[in-house]
Amino acid sequence: MMYLPSIVMVGYYFDKKRALATGISVCGAGIGTFVFAPLGSFLVENFGWKGANIIIGGIILNGIVFGLTYRQLVVGDSDADHLTLIITILAAGERTPTRWASLYRNLTEECNLLENMIHSIRP
Repeated sequence: MMYLPSIVMVGYYFDKKRALATGISVCGAGIGTFVFAPLGSFLVENFGWKGANIIIGGIILNGIVFGLTYRQLVVGDSDADHLTLIITILAAGERTPTRWASLYRNLTEECNLLENMIHSIRP
């Protein structure tokens, strides 16, 4: 539940060195797998399965603290920010007719842009 949002957020925060930032953030999954396998065995041997689950749960709860360090993204007027606007509207749970009309208009624009990109690639 933390992996996908963190990878997506890195893509939004970096413009110039996005590939490097994404690569570093994806490496965390491999490092976590490498560290948590022996750590889990150690914890089960020393604290039992209940204690090991409580300790690992406490470690994972630290993700909340790191999640709070994300800055809120500023939604602009350019075409690249339409997806951010859509995510913001859906996450905020705003269900007013004006917001839904704006969401529909932005989705339509995104679909048209995507269709034009596909047609420009195909002969």
